[in-house]
Amino acid sequence: MKMKLMIIGLAVAALAGMTAIAQTQSMPIPIQGNVFTFQGQSFLITTNVSGGLMVYTFGVQGTNTFVVPATPEQAMQVGTAWIEKNNPANIGYYNTNSEWVARIGAGYLQNSGQAVALLGVDYYGLFNWPSFGVGGGILEGNNGGAQGTAGAYGELLYRKPIGDVAGEGGLVAGYDNWNREPFVGPAVGLEYRENAHLGQWLKADYAFEPGAKNSRGLGIYGGFTYAF
Repeated sequence: MKMKLMIIGLAVAALAGMTAIAQTQSMPIPIQGNVFTFQGQSFLITTNVSGGLMVYTFGVQGTNTFVVPATPEQAMQVGTAWIEKNNPANIGYYNTNSEWVARIGAGYLQNSGQAVALLGVDYYGLFNWPSFGVGGGILEGNNGGAQGTAGAYGELLYRKPIGDVAGEGGLVAGYDNWNREPFVGPAVGLEYRENAHLGQWLKADYAFEPGAKNSRGLGIYGGFTYAF
């Protein structure tokens, strides 16, 4: 268990370190204010009174609000709090055979200083390996007043649950629709399950765009997951 906690702790530290220079400018995003519903659970991306991004959920699995961390300190505080209240007895919240997980959230992009909404789906249990998975999704944003798809991505994933909490890591690749360039880079994250279906998640990635000079940057994201 100490080794597992060390792995999760390293994920938190990496998440904070990777986002050390992330900008925090909040910009309007196209799907802000739209309600998305999965199996009786609804999700809404919005902003709080300070202009920060947050995701609200309500429905059969409960009601909660997640404020997307905008600084490494905030990300560290959230991740540390999850680990401190982790209950190993709740590891059954994760289906360790195979599991589909929908993600809805928002994030901040360092290379543009803008905000995006994230909609994605992951699958764990690839080739009968419970800890390995694949995922993909889209990013919606506002660039120079033009609203639309900021990019799309796919991921190779590794997940290690230790109770309520699971550490995640992998490789992300996709297409930056604003720069018209492909990108690739590492990603790390944490998930905290409230029950067998509803969870909260944090993620940071560092995207390299080989075809664009000096085009690389950090991203920090967060929101809710729904396992089905």
